[in-house]
Amino acid sequence: MSLELFNQLEQKVTDTVDALEMMKLENEELRGENAKLKEEREEWSVASTACSASSTASKPPARLRLRISALLP
Repeated sequence: MSLELFNQLEQKVTDTVDALEMMKLENEELRGENAKLKEEREEWSVASTACSASSTASKPPARLRLRISALLP
């Protein structure tokens, strides 16, 4: 009877170790994906900043915008 209990315990320990190893692999994959997404977000942020800076630089002054908008229907 105690040998049977020992075998059950051993199987549970083995199953737990296997589950932990799978979780570790999944964690590594998710960390890699997270790093990739952070890099993509940073690239988008830089591109967005550059785009908004260039569009801001090309806008006419506020007085001129008001005059232009008054001329438009």
